[in-house]
Amino acid sequence: MRVWKKKALGMLFVAIFVITAVTTPALAGIQDPRSEVSGAGMAFDFVILRPLGIATTVIGCGFFIVSLPFTIWSGERIKQSGHNFVGEPAAYTFVRPLGDLRQEYMEEGP
Repeated sequence: MRVWKKKALGMLFVAIFVITAVTTPALAGIQDPRSEVSGAGMAFDFVILRPLGIATTVIGCGFFIVSLPFTIWSGERIKQSGHNFVGEPAAYTFVRPLGDLRQEYMEEGP
């Protein structure tokens, strides 16, 4: 793989991570939890947010693996690091119902 392809792929992952980190909390505040979920909201969630959530979970997995040598000595911080890097994005992507943009599924920590 050429150098420019590696750089482009790296920039794509960074862009996906940044977009997900910026838009997910902003979009979560748009929906009233008591309102019905619309088809457009479900489609937006399925087409945009779920793939970004999967990418964020994979990237978080990489960050967790890279940070593991630094957190392994603290014992308890491994659980917190795993929860923050992998657990929260995975819960937001795979646990919450389709179209429900609330973040209360991520509140449970280690």
